[in-house]
Amino acid sequence: MWCQTDPLLSRVTLKPYEKALAEARRSLANAEAYELGNWSWGYKELARNVGQAEMSLVYEFAFVPLETVKPNHLPRLVEVPAEELL
Repeated sequence: MWCQTDPLLSRVTLKPYEKALAEARRSLANAEAYELGNWSWGYKELARNVGQAEMSLVYEFAFVPLETVKPNHLPRLVEVPAEELL
């Protein structure tokens, strides 16, 4: 579903991809058991039926377990805020 948005009110500084990826890896309990499968970035909406004044930018990283540990680990999806706080 597409929503009408207002014009951009202010600019934000994006966190570099490498910094966001490192942050996502740190959030994994067993990071050495995973490799990056895919990633994307975009706006995060709270919920379809919840009105919000602004949407936040996020990176989304999909980690998949390495072949050697696959039976013991599930894929993980990690979101990291994309806005760089200065």
